[in-house]
Amino acid sequence: MPTNAEKIQAQRHYLDMLQARYNKTPVLIKIREGGNPDPENIEMELYKWLPYRDVWTLAKSIRSRIGAEYPNLPYGGLTRREYAGKKAWEDKPEEEREKIIEKGKKSLKALHSQNQNDKLMVMFRGGSK
Repeated sequence: MPTNAEKIQAQRHYLDMLQARYNKTPVLIKIREGGNPDPENIEMELYKWLPYRDVWTLAKSIRSRIGAEYPNLPYGGLTRREYAGKKAWEDKPEEEREKIIEKGKKSLKALHSQNQNDKLMVMFRGGSK
């Protein structure tokens, strides 16, 4: 019996073949069958017909919510790589995570400062990018 990953890979292959055959018309799929039961639902995109290539790269936040709703999904709706990164992060001691977060904040501040300097230089020269 094929694994879920093999089933998904076969579905992707089939959709790729369809798209190659009908290359001028996007192949559309729905993630959830039926109409959106609640128009205020944040996941209303899941009930629309969308080009399969857009759906295939569905935002991580949406895949995570789907994974939380369906706990039997492999990797909780994340890709293998995302799941491995999440697991590696969770396995780090709290102290190490705090150091990494602090280093990231410093890097972002430095980048922001550099961008501000670049803008000032452009303004000083009277040009624009």
